[in-house]
Amino acid sequence: MTPTILVIEDDATSRLLMARLLRFEGYETLSAGNGEQALEMLGFMKPALILLDLMMPVMDGLEFLKILRKNYQWANVPVIIWTATVMECPSLREVRLLGVKDCFQKSHCTLDQLYTSIRRHAA
Repeated sequence: MTPTILVIEDDATSRLLMARLLRFEGYETLSAGNGEQALEMLGFMKPALILLDLMMPVMDGLEFLKILRKNYQWANVPVIIWTATVMECPSLREVRLLGVKDCFQKSHCTLDQLYTSIRRHAA
């Protein structure tokens, strides 16, 4: 069975590009433009992994993570942060406490680094 990755990213171009790249790597993908849309999708399916942006309108990534971890059906879904936001110590500690597997700043990571993390956690 092919793992499904939920891409949560408010920038439509980035969201479509990442979904296309992940499909090329052999994954199924679903996409949401914010945390609220993603929570609605989770009502119908459980992904193997969530690739999450932090800064989004309506519901940002941190709020999404807090809700995700409170729901027993989704609490164990691996999450990888992929964001343009510079992660400072308090924010980084907070997302680690919420069970985030890896954090990548878009401008400072390669696709190979991201794919390595995805392969490790979407098994």
